[in-house]
Amino acid sequence: MPIHIYRSPVSESAYVRCDGVVSLDDMQQQFAEFLADAPRESPYRIVVDLTSVRDIDLSFRDVQNFVPTLVRTTKSSAHAYAFSIVSPDMQTRALVKVFQILTQAVPRVSVTLHTTVASALSALSMTDSDIRRVA
Repeated sequence: MPIHIYRSPVSESAYVRCDGVVSLDDMQQQFAEFLADAPRESPYRIVVDLTSVRDIDLSFRDVQNFVPTLVRTTKSSAHAYAFSIVSPDMQTRALVKVFQILTQAVPRVSVTLHTTVASALSALSMTDSDIRRVA
């Protein structure tokens, strides 16, 4: 599986590392598993690291079709989700930017785009020690 989710046992945060080729099926399966163990507090801070991704097998339409999943999640939950996505690759960053734009109107979801893990952590008021506890 190219998507690995590490949850912090001490804070409402997660570190998601993606490797190799990521597809829509991978993303939907992991997101469903992620939601099965819903956070207890809000906001839930999530760093998504796409640094090791070689290719994303997603189209604009796939990204667009994934957004309703987030809408359903936020409607059925009182939690806020803060995503800090790390993408140093130009092609991947373009898809993340599309995702960021499409989620602007989704209640209780914020998405920021970064080129380094340090920047993503800072945006969520997290530190390297949060990642060490998670990963």
